[in-house]
Amino acid sequence: MYIPKLFMIRGLHQAALLIAFASALPSLLPAQATAVSGPSVAYVFDAPTSSIRPLIGVAGSSFLGDPSLTGLQFAAVAPNGVAAIAAWGDRVEWITDLSNYPQSSSVIGGALASPDQILWDRKSSAVVVFSSSSGQLQFIQLAGGVPALQNVVRPDSCLGSVKLLAADAANGIAAVGCTPAPDAPDSQNLFFLQMDSSARLVQTPDAPVSAAFAENGSFYIAGRNSTIAVVGNAATDSSAQLLFSEPDAQNGASAILVQSAAQLLYSADSVQRRIRVYDLGSFAKVDDLPLDWLPMQFQPFPSNSFLINTRSKASEPMILLQTAPKRALLFVPAGE
Repeated sequence: MYIPKLFMIRGLHQAALLIAFASALPSLLPAQATAVSGPSVAYVFDAPTSSIRPLIGVAGSSFLGDPSLTGLQFAAVAPNGVAAIAAWGDRVEWITDLSNYPQSSSVIGGALASPDQILWDRKSSAVVVFSSSSGQLQFIQLAGGVPALQNVVRPDSCLGSVKLLAADAANGIAAVGCTPAPDAPDSQNLFFLQMDSSARLVQTPDAPVSAAFAENGSFYIAGRNSTIAVVGNAATDSSAQLLFSEPDAQNGASAILVQSAAQLLYSADSVQRRIRVYDLGSFAKVDDLPLDWLPMQFQPFPSNSFLINTRSKASEPMILLQTAPKRALLFVPAGE
């Protein structure tokens, strides 16, 4: 039995976030679905246990509960915290309400088998599904209540590995980095792939490492030499403009998050274990958050929060970055 202790994490403005947890997490059960009791903030795919688990409690004072869906190869929970795409090998399901599984689930016929990356749109109405083993990509529109699928073929010039960098699933565009040949791992091209299977090569000032679509239709790229560049209109433009370089960063950001309305860019540095925040008007660094965990992603969560770490062990905590109303880091214990 695991009894969570008392934790303190510091966020922006040096405000201390004190979280007390008192819960017992039983051993994981092998059942396909179990009932969830208590107020649930959201659900999350838990890779170490191959399950979907609920966050029990309220934002800022919650813990990971028992698995509600198990035996998964891969899954991705929508930004609304309750819908998900779940994969068991060749079987891929769309779940509209995880608290009501399996009644709220339906198999997506023709879905890409064995995906290992699924990116949702902000409104939880569309996804891009990707398999790194095959390099295949698929758009799935869900807004109409019946999944609409569109497979996309990689560009002919992508003869090496393919990496899905970012996607705007609702508008049917995905950004992929690909090597022109298997023996050229350090040479990477950036393409915009669209639902109509068209591919557009994007000229970049630096080899792309990570990227993000903004709400206003622009597209930001973190380069290998710690640069940040932007494509003004991802729907039409084919070249990126260099904005600034991160003087304190190394090897490029492992992930970036852009909030165009607030004119802010978040950069995750997994080498130095910090998140830096930049003003997109002045390009000045406005915040620098040191971490004890590797920031590897900005996975959307409800309540203006983003999951920033990738857990390799069931006992490791989840770390959420809350961007509003006040910037803070939230610690979610997972049990052991």
